[in-house]
Amino acid sequence: MVLGRACLLRREEGLLTKEGPREGLGFPFKIKALVEKLNFDLLFSSTTKSEDTFFAVFYAPNKTPKNRIGVSVAKKLINKATKRNKVKRIIKNSFMEGLVCERGVDVVVRVKYQASRTPGDKILIESLTKHWQKIMRCSTTRNRTSG
Repeated sequence: MVLGRACLLRREEGLLTKEGPREGLGFPFKIKALVEKLNFDLLFSSTTKSEDTFFAVFYAPNKTPKNRIGVSVAKKLINKATKRNKVKRIIKNSFMEGLVCERGVDVVVRVKYQASRTPGDKILIESLTKHWQKIMRCSTTRNRTSG
């Protein structure tokens, strides 16, 4: 895989990010998103993860003060684009409201088969809240031991 010079420079600084906030019509989404394959591969290979029947959440501390998120939803699991986008929206909203860390954290959420078969969104939101709480506990314990 051939990488451009700008991509290599950003890779040396840390994980790659999409420059500037993303903002959609009717949805105030202003957080940094992990968008390149290298970011996902680094987090998938990390040893820190939180898993349940609906989601597998991989996370690692980053060098920036902001939290960043990436979402992975396979077309084989959720065929309809509207349902895939709804699940992504639920994850991103929960991330913006639920995850508050002193230092920046990179998070990748992989959706599992059972998440597409749940009758309501409330169950998914509760599951994600438990994941965010686990991430916040791990990030605060690391801060205390490291200094």
